[in-house]
Amino acid sequence: MISKIELINHLTAKFEKCRYLEIGSLKQETFKNIKASLKHDVEPFPQSTIPTFLMTSDKFFSNENYVLDGHYLILRKYDVIFIDGLHLAEQVIKDVFNSSQLLSNNGFIIIHDCLPLKEAHQTRTQTDVALWMGGMFGKLNLG
Repeated sequence: MISKIELINHLTAKFEKCRYLEIGSLKQETFKNIKASLKHDVEPFPQSTIPTFLMTSDKFFSNENYVLDGHYLILRKYDVIFIDGLHLAEQVIKDVFNSSQLLSNNGFIIIHDCLPLKEAHQTRTQTDVALWMGGMFGKLNLG
C-alpha cells in the first residue's frame, strides 16, 4: 500500500513548480517529507517546528489569501493541498470548501483521517486514541 507521503509526492511531481499547502501539520512529520517548490503549512498548536502560518485554518483562509506580485495583490494558489487539521466533520467540510477557492487548475485536495474503522475513532472529542478521526456534524456554519 502506498503511504500518504508517497501519494502526496506523486501528485506534487505532476507540477513543474508545485505549490503545496498542508492544513494541520502538528509535528510536521508529513510536511518535512514533501517535495515541492513552495511549501506552506498551517497549524495553531505546533509540537515541533513553527509552521509557516501559526493560526487556525479558519483564520488562515480569512486573512492570508493574497500575495504581492510586483505591484499587484494576487490570489494565492496551491497545486496540492493536504487537509489533516481538526477532524470534526464540519471543520473538514469548511477546510475543503476554503481550499477549493485557492486550488489551481488541475490541482488536488487530499483529505486524511476520514475512514474510521472503530467507533472509538469517531467521537466528537479527542481521546487518547491515536487514530482519532473526529465525529459527525454539530452546527455547520460555512459563512
